[in-house]
Amino acid sequence: MNYILAALDNSAQQAPVTAAAIWAAGRRKEGIRFIHALEESAPKKPNKSRKNDIEAQLAALDAKRYRLSYEHGLLLLKDAAQTALEAGIEEVDIQQRHAALLPALMDFSHDASLIILGRHENKRSQADTLGSHVESVSRRVTLPILLTTGAFHPPKSVMIAYDGRETALNLIKKISEGPILHGLDMHLVMVGDDSEARQDVLREAADILANTGGKIHTALLQGNACQVLNDYQQQHNIDMMVIGAFAHSTMRRFFLGSKTLTMIATSQVPLLIMH
Repeated sequence: MNYILAALDNSAQQAPVTAAAIWAAGRRKEGIRFIHALEESAPKKPNKSRKNDIEAQLAALDAKRYRLSYEHGLLLLKDAAQTALEAGIEEVDIQQRHAALLPALMDFSHDASLIILGRHENKRSQADTLGSHVESVSRRVTLPILLTTGAFHPPKSVMIAYDGRETALNLIKKISEGPILHGLDMHLVMVGDDSEARQDVLREAADILANTGGKIHTALLQGNACQVLNDYQQQHNIDMMVIGAFAHSTMRRFFLGSKTLTMIATSQVPLLIMH
């Protein structure tokens, strides 16, 4: 069986990540594997012969903090698993790893279909800090990533940011083939000059999505891409956005910036980031 791979970080993100995992597992008819990455190294035992020394006292505090971090992570996992079981998910697994998040995710990516991460509210404006975490995962693991941005509610509508390139067309085909977004109202949005060629590209993509079961809306907008996408989402009260993952190389992104990073930092709704 494939799993939805949901990473728990702290108490604030436990509820939205768990809710998103339950929603995705229900849509895909899969199980959920909750993981917690304990990134701290295990502290060395204090030297008992110097137990009154400042260094020994600090070592003892490090050991206590490490133990509490471990116990807190285990509690997050157990609470999330219980919530998922009560919601009717039959296959639920929990795993705690003494590793950074990326290696921990890679350990379990072989039987995962989707990764769910939570965005920290206090880092919304820090695109580089926030985005690098998601970017490192996206560049090493080619699974879609669902990023929660606050309280998660099952979406009824989704906006797909589309630029007409071949890679974006492949994304449209994946959405058409996969079950997770089927039945939702879809807003297919392109940013660029209004031309007949772009309108044709939008219509082609909309035709591919026609089998998904929801209403298909198209829009061709002008202006700063990230700003107009966010504005459109708020104007139409759309519940989720779908964007492509990191179109540019690291060097090109250094000079041009990344729309993906900006959308990660500024979106008010969950983001589904797809390759």
